[in-house]
Amino acid sequence: KMYMQEQINLKKSGPLIIKKKLMEKGAHSSAIDPILTEGYPEELQIENAAKLFQNKIRSIREEDEKKVKEKMYRFLQQKGFTWPIIEKVFSGHFD
Repeated sequence: KMYMQEQINLKKSGPLIIKKKLMEKGAHSSAIDPILTEGYPEELQIENAAKLFQNKIRSIREEDEKKVKEKMYRFLQQKGFTWPIIEKVFSGHFD
């Protein structure tokens, strides 16, 4: 749980990355899922993804909105966020 909280609060990692790293450390998926569901609610996932989005979007110099969306999608996906969370972050920034 402490490792998970560190990943959530300091690194702003998404649930997929946290799960992957915990499994690499030897934890079983059946033990991770309930803790992750309880300890990382959707609202916090959206908040963390939005913070990462805001920081990253400043560094993108691309003008084409489609390419910006693609880059941001890949970035958030690599950080471990799922499509439904990314979609909610996008809805606040893209038309």
